[in-house]
Amino acid sequence: MSITLPLDERTVPNLIRSAAHRYGDKPFLHFGSESWTFAELDRKTNQFAALLNGLGIEAGAKVAIFMPNSPEWVFAWLGCAKANVAYVPINNQYNGDILAHQLGKAEATAIVIADAFVERIVHVQSRIPDLKTLIKVGGEPADEIGDLKCFAFEAMNNCSDEDAHIPVTNYDAHAIAFTSGTTGPSKGALAPNGHAVTFAIDTVRTMSLKEREKIYNSGMPMFHSLATWMGILPALLTGSEYMLVEKFSASQFWPDVHDFGATVALGVFTLPPVLLKQPPREDDCRSPLRRFIVTQQNDDFEKRFNGCRLLNTYGQTETGCVSLTPFDEEPRVGSCGKINDETFEVRIVDDLDRECPPGVAGEITVRPRHPFVMMTEYYNMPAETVAAFRNLWFHTGDRGKLDEDGYLYFVDRKKDAMRRRGENISSYEIESVVNRHPDVLECAVVAVPSPLGEDDLKAVVVRKPGEQVSHESLWQFFEENMPAFWVPRYIEFRDELPKTPNQKIRKFEIRDQGVIGDCKDREAATAQSESA
Repeated sequence: MSITLPLDERTVPNLIRSAAHRYGDKPFLHFGSESWTFAELDRKTNQFAALLNGLGIEAGAKVAIFMPNSPEWVFAWLGCAKANVAYVPINNQYNGDILAHQLGKAEATAIVIADAFVERIVHVQSRIPDLKTLIKVGGEPADEIGDLKCFAFEAMNNCSDEDAHIPVTNYDAHAIAFTSGTTGPSKGALAPNGHAVTFAIDTVRTMSLKEREKIYNSGMPMFHSLATWMGILPALLTGSEYMLVEKFSASQFWPDVHDFGATVALGVFTLPPVLLKQPPREDDCRSPLRRFIVTQQNDDFEKRFNGCRLLNTYGQTETGCVSLTPFDEEPRVGSCGKINDETFEVRIVDDLDRECPPGVAGEITVRPRHPFVMMTEYYNMPAETVAAFRNLWFHTGDRGKLDEDGYLYFVDRKKDAMRRRGENISSYEIESVVNRHPDVLECAVVAVPSPLGEDDLKAVVVRKPGEQVSHESLWQFFEENMPAFWVPRYIEFRDELPKTPNQKIRKFEIRDQGVIGDCKDREAATAQSESA
């Protein structure tokens, strides 16, 4: 489906109104046994916008959303858009310092919050002086909690469902979306309406969406752009149905897909290997699923699940879809697709921002071809904004390379770069080999200090349930399938890996935790064997 939308019409309220006009009483949002039509979504978001205005929260304000996946999340987010209020999505696992940091940095004056999370706010409220109002979902009614005024989310049902048509432009702030804080304090990317809508338009192209698809969010959290700007907004553009679940479950994924008749699924690159290692089902070959967004190519997955296409793309919350592989083109093995040159320019640069030739890895840098189609700044962090946009290019912090035809290949996060025996090493490439072992469920490869300088490598491995692969047999597998300088010196078995709610592995935690599992040092084991 081709989407043509002038830049100055790229606002989220425009998408909601247009979808309600075109698709009206057709089903849109599904959650558990409940469903809402496009027209009902339009009315619900009008009511939430009216609630905000009734509380004195006007255009230009910032409202945080701190809840598990739920319909209320969707109504609050899109209601903020109707009110021209920037929403601030908060990771629902946060508490303490990082919670206070993000709410304070964003200058949020109100928060839409699940009743179960209220105590976390009370604990830090003295450190977030701008916050005045709680809009609480569930629990007992209250007029005040601590020093904060409290209102029931359900009060929106008493508000007018007529559209107030509050003016919103493509350059008005839509969100302050915080990035990972693994290399310093987390940064809030200020995303204008034009950025969120362009992200959605490019996602429609990436997935080659048609009208009235069925999009399954497998539990990706609503505080992440994958679920919202790459899920809900494309559904509005194409009149598609959207199934939301609260949490990811590998065992429930395929039953959900079949019951819903999902044609598209949302996930991250760690999910296909996990799903591939689920016990075979007799209906594996009859899956209705045709596209799985944000992953890498996996021939075994596509063969087992009846040709479900794993769509190769690269992007960030700050940028949008930097590269994509059109659905009607054969994917290039190992790539993240071709540069999305309708929206971006891309250069690969060295540490001095000199452009690298094709095939040479460096940092991926990006700049937009049009105004307001990517983030404008890290909010209230001017030094970090200048550093990220140095020399007039946005620096992604990711390493990659381009080939002669403009295909982009992801190498690694720059902060995860490793160097061993004079060679630069990609943890991503090593992990791809480790995950091919039939008894491995998932893994993470990290650098550990070497007494000889540079890095030694450690593979932290989760076995597939019921399997007992040994350190020694894994090392043998590594020797047979990777260069000698890639072979990890250490293998540590754990029951699980620390992850974000959207299933990304938190490598910085693995590095900080040290050894907490069954770990062996290959060199020590070899020395012991030789001395025996």
